[in-house]
Amino acid sequence: MADDRTHVEAWRRTAYSIIIEGMIKGTRSRGRPRTRYISKIMQYAGITSYRELKNMVNDREKWRSHLL
Repeated sequence: MADDRTHVEAWRRTAYSIIIEGMIKGTRSRGRPRTRYISKIMQYAGITSYRELKNMVNDREKWRSHLL
């Protein structure tokens, strides 16, 4: 189990994670909020919470069956 945690911690530090989770420095512009990539993935998958999405993605078979 320790190997899984190490893998997840390493994943969190990648640029991919920064882009997907939207942790970008700077200020927001005025007006309508931008549509986030992760919000669209959740909408297409029919998932309402970010936690549910992360749990489903961690289980590859469950994620694959949900999308197909």
